[in-house]
This record gives sequence, structure tokens and C-alpha cells, in this order.
Amino acid sequence: MYSRLSYGGAALAAVAWLVVALPAYYAYGIFHVTFAVWLPSGIAVAALMLVPVRKWPLVMAIFACGSFSLNLTLGLPTAFLLTHFLNTVMQPTLTALLLRRLVRGTMVDTMSLSDLIGLTAAALLGALPTAVPLAFVLKDPTFTVIQYYLTMVLGTIIVTPIALSIRDKVAKRADNRIWRQIAQQVVIGIALFTLSYVVLGIGRIPLLFLCGAIIVITVARFGQIGASTGVFALGMAVTMRSAGGQAPAAFLDFTTMQQVVYLQIYMLAVAAVSLPLAALLNDHNRLARKLGARNQELHHDMMVFSLAETLARIGRWRLDLATGECWFSPELKRMFGYSADAHVTFAQLAALTSDNGADFRSSLTTRRASRTPWRMELIVRRLDGQERIVETIAVNEFDDDGQVRENLGVVIDVTEQRRREEALSEERTRAMRLAAEANLLAQTDPLTGLANRRRTLTQLEKCVVRSRSDAKSLSLVVFDIDHFKRINDTFGHQVGDEVLIRVADIARKQMRDFDLLGRTGGEEFVWLLPRADAKEARVAAERLRLAIERDSAMNGLPGVTVSVGYATFQESDDANALFARADAALYEAKRDGRNCVTMAA
Repeated sequence: MYSRLSYGGAALAAVAWLVVALPAYYAYGIFHVTFAVWLPSGIAVAALMLVPVRKWPLVMAIFACGSFSLNLTLGLPTAFLLTHFLNTVMQPTLTALLLRRLVRGTMVDTMSLSDLIGLTAAALLGALPTAVPLAFVLKDPTFTVIQYYLTMVLGTIIVTPIALSIRDKVAKRADNRIWRQIAQQVVIGIALFTLSYVVLGIGRIPLLFLCGAIIVITVARFGQIGASTGVFALGMAVTMRSAGGQAPAAFLDFTTMQQVVYLQIYMLAVAAVSLPLAALLNDHNRLARKLGARNQELHHDMMVFSLAETLARIGRWRLDLATGECWFSPELKRMFGYSADAHVTFAQLAALTSDNGADFRSSLTTRRASRTPWRMELIVRRLDGQERIVETIAVNEFDDDGQVRENLGVVIDVTEQRRREEALSEERTRAMRLAAEANLLAQTDPLTGLANRRRTLTQLEKCVVRSRSDAKSLSLVVFDIDHFKRINDTFGHQVGDEVLIRVADIARKQMRDFDLLGRTGGEEFVWLLPRADAKEARVAAERLRLAIERDSAMNGLPGVTVSVGYATFQESDDANALFARADAALYEAKRDGRNCVTMAA
């Protein structure tokens, strides 16, 4: 909360107390001055507030030694030595502890009303234990005890904030403006001291109210520190006029002690008026500065927002449902082809939309109870004939009764964005189509259009896994064109390719929709038959063989036959094993004379 002092700083703070306490003690002991404000008490509390608690023993030791030495020098009785010791050590300690709990701020220049109440409570409670022992020492304790108690209280309330303020300005190396304010406060303090001294000496007309009035006036210029300075100046005037045991106020017909107590109560009353007033003024000024800063920030934000709105080409609109009045931002007007300063009505803008604003009016009606933003797109034909696409995002604003008060919205031209999205969508579709074609080409035999070897074997592996898990039948047919090399040698490779294509077409007509037909290399083909047992596979293989034998000779192509081997999935099979068994059956068919079907073992 406060800037903490080192051990050297703590010792220095204690020495500062000695510097103040020395003349105060001698004025009390030699000139018999009756203090209205005990300056050393306020300095001691301020010193403890600046020092960490762990360093308090050092400060207290210096306080105690100084107080004891000064009292012995003045020759005070033993009872007074104890009382002054309590005043020097106990009262500042207790008050400082209470302040640390009750005051949240720093007590420098400005305090909130709650902190001011905490300061007052700490001063009243902290001085109470030191005044009680004095009542047992004195024969007539009433006014003396009250004067002593109020002296400690005023010392804390008035002097402590002044001392902390001076320490704060010195520590921060205040600029010339701050030092000029300090000089002004000193001048006003001297002026108030002089005025108070003179007023107290006037017997016929009580003019003490002038001092209080001027102190309150200084609050407007200097705030709480001005109020503290004014009350302190009045207290010093009362103290100086009591020198030699004299009565400080000529207009009061009381004893000296009674007059001092009366004037102390008056000082507390002035402080009770001026300090809270200063706190309220501080809160007002602080709020005004914060409000001014926020207004300035809001002004800057609005300027930046306006620039951003222009740069981003974002328009705004507002519709008052009670009056029907519409407001459109300059950028929105430009969006529809109007000049920024043109007077535009809702009907004029609606007439530029593709449906004369029918959809927009319908959305306002249907979404009147909505408490979430909603959006819609409009096609606009500007005044210059350009067709644009705009998007508006709107929200309803409700009054305290839950009724819609107005509609607010922003509008942005999304024409270019929609064009880019359309172009991107077309490009994405084209890319996906090309990718699909490339993927198909990568898995297709370019000559026959059948699945190539990689796709065929991959699908075979999937079918084997599915058959094993579902316990469904699976058969594999492998067939090979008989004496295909002889065709290439006799008719040439071009005819050989046409024969491969013709065989693929015939085989394709034999397969079911969920079968897979592939060319695995050269003149060898594979037919994958899910959900087909051995009997069904045999029938399909024979049908294929006969179809090729019957239909292959066409359009001048030589007729060919095929050798076929087939195998049905067994639990011990994987994809490679099933293919190997079917392939072995194919070679068995070739050994059996070709143009026949053989089942795998």
C-alpha cells in the first residue's frame, strides 16, 4: 500500500519524529503551551505506516528513548513519564495497526469516504488506551483527559495525511507543478494561521466561523490536503495563543483548558464537514476524469470505427418501430448508389432490391420476438444499374417491458465474396472430378477398362475379411485366354489387344452388379464373386467359358477359348492363399487340355 523503507529509512523516520517532538516537548514543558493538535503523534503514525511491521521495534525503540530522555530533561513526575511513554509508543502502534486494517487507500492527497471513516475510527480507538491512565493520575481529570485525548485524535486525523503526502511527493521527485501547489498550500496555511490567531484574539465579536468557512473553501482548490492544512493551521493558532497558560480565545469566558477543548471540538466539527466534502469532491473529480477518459476513448473508437467501416465497406441501419424513422450510415447509402449526405428513406432503398423489400419486411415481422441476431441476403440493383449481393445481420433491441423497441443491423457487400465462393466451388468440383478420374485411372486397366491388379487384390483382401467376419460365401474365378501368344504371333498385337477387349466385354456381361472383374496381367483375368458358394461359382465359370467360346469370334476377330480355375473361401485362407488356390486350378485346367473349368483342391 505504501513505499516501504529500509532499516536506514526506518531509523530516519524515527529521527524525523525526534526533530518534531523536541520543540513540541520543550514548548509544553517550558512555555506551558496547551496543544490542540499533538504534532509528534501524527508524525509517529505516518512513520509506522511507511515502515514494515518487522522494522517497528527499531522505530519504537528510538521513540521510547527520545520520549524518556525529553521527559527527564523537563523534570516531569514519574506518572507523567509513564503517560507520555504510552503516548509515544502505544498510541501510534495501535493506531497504525488499525489503519492497516480499516483503510484500503494510501491516505495520500485523496481518500474515499470509506477510507476517511476508517482513518477517523482508527484515530478515536488508537488514542483511547493512552488517555485512560491519565484519568487516574490527575486530581481533576475531566477536561485535561478530554483535551489530551482529542490532541492525539486530531494529530492522527490531521497531521498523518499531511506527513504521508509530503513523503510521497519527495519520494516521487514531484515536478515543478506539484511543488508550486505545495508552496500555495504553505502560503494558505500561514494565512489561515495568521487569520485564526487574529480572530481568536478578538473579544467582542466571535469571528471563528470565518476560519471554518475559509477552510471549507480551500477544499475546492486543494481537496483533502487543503482541509487538513487549514485545520492544522487553526490548531497551531490555538496552541500558540495558549502559551504561558493564557486562554486562547478572547471571546470565550471559560478556563484555558475548557477553551482548548471547545476549540478542539470545533476543529473536529470543521474536519467532519470539510474532509468528507473533500472526499465527495475527490470521488466526483475521479469519476469525472474517468468519464472524460472514457468519452475520449469512445470518441477515438468511433473515429477508428468510422474509418474501419469505410475501409471494409460496411453499412449500418437502425429502424425505430415506435416512430417508423430509419437511419442509414453514409457507407450504406454509398452501397446502394446514393451519396453519403443524401436523404434516403426505407422505401427508396427497398425499391432497389429484387423483391421491393418484401423478404426483408417479412423477416422483420417473423423475427420480431427473436433475441438472437439473424441474417439474410438481398439482391440489389444500384442507382447506376450494377447488380450487387448484400448481406445484412440484424438484431432486435427490447425495452424494459420486453417489447421490441428498434431494429439494428449492419450490411456488407458480399458480391465479390459470393463470386469467389462460386468460382472456388466450381474449382473444387472440377478438382474432385479430376481426382476421382485420376483415382479411377490409377485403379483401372487402361486397355480393357477393368480393375487393374492392385485394385483387384485390394478388393479381394476386403472380401476375405468380410467373409471371415460375416461367415458368408466367397468364390474367386481366374481365367486365361488359351494360346494367346499364337494370336499375337499370327495376327499381330493390335488384333491381340482387340481380342483382350472383346473377352473383357463378354466377361463383364456375365458378372453381377456387386461382382468385381479385373485383369491381373497379360491375358489373365480374375472374377471376384461375393456371396457365391462352390456350386454357384461352378455355374458362373461354365457360363463364362461358353460365352467366350461362342461370342469371341466377331467382326473379323479370331475365336478364342479360356481355361478357368475357381476356388471357394475356406477359414484357413487369406487373400493370397485363396488366389493361389484358384490360380493352381487354372493351371490344372490348362493341363487337362484347356477350354475347361477346374475347381481348386
